[in-house]
Amino acid sequence: MTGRIADDAIRQVRERANLAEVVSDVVALKRRGRSAVGLCPFHAEKTPSFTVSEERGFYHCFGCGEHGDVFSFVMKMQSLTFPEAVEAVAARFGIPLPREAVAGGPRSPTAPLLAAHETAAAFYRAMLRGPQGARARAYLAERGIGEASIERFGLGYAPAAGDALAKHLAAEHVREADALAAGLVARRAGGGLYDRFRDRIVFPISDAAGRVCAFGGRILPGAAARPGADAPPKYLNSAESPIFQKGRMLYGLALARGAIRERGRVVVVEGYLDVVSLAQAGIEEVVAPLGTAL
Repeated sequence: MTGRIADDAIRQVRERANLAEVVSDVVALKRRGRSAVGLCPFHAEKTPSFTVSEERGFYHCFGCGEHGDVFSFVMKMQSLTFPEAVEAVAARFGIPLPREAVAGGPRSPTAPLLAAHETAAAFYRAMLRGPQGARARAYLAERGIGEASIERFGLGYAPAAGDALAKHLAAEHVREADALAAGLVARRAGGGLYDRFRDRIVFPISDAAGRVCAFGGRILPGAAARPGADAPPKYLNSAESPIFQKGRMLYGLALARGAIRERGRVVVVEGYLDVVSLAQAGIEEVVAPLGTAL
């Protein structure tokens, strides 16, 4: 059985969501009468022709003709399906989503990949807190990263063992095909799976809706290369997947969004620890590109 979002729930999300707030993530809006206007995100223009009506719950561009409601805007901006957009908007505004049981109903192709990432994120967090995470905790303390920041950014630790996550995902009934498609594990030439991240501090990477869709891993100082192999890279990102296109994402954006809107600026820094450190120091409107993908 799969769950279909109830029609009444979809209507409630549409009515309660603040369209102008969602649009403001990507468009600088200015109030004009009972509407707000800004430069259209769907085509290049110098004179604002993109109009948002909060009262009526729709947007329209008089330049290119794009129009729709909060769901269509999120679908186009984040490349989501309609159910995914409804879920993203509901999660943002804390609106519950009752579902109807539908036998054999369609399932979002990205849902199992996102679920696999949530399972992996919980595993990495537990590893950081446990005995295996002692070196990682010591390194974070050395860098001045406090417990509150570790919790806020969901930092974790990927054990050095080659298949610790692969075994955990299997134990949690994550399908092997989903773990592979998500890029969390890879297949050995001789058979079996191995973890993409090993002996690294792990930084969850979230999409604009705050859903974990990838990871960045920093190697711990003193980590040795495997015999006959090159030295491991200092930083390693998840491979691109149906839910992760690193050239279209920024680390920390979901957490920084409110501060960016409040302060009217965004600070772009180089790496994950830069984001965490600045946010910890009170500069919360901070994000980072994902490696050289910018």
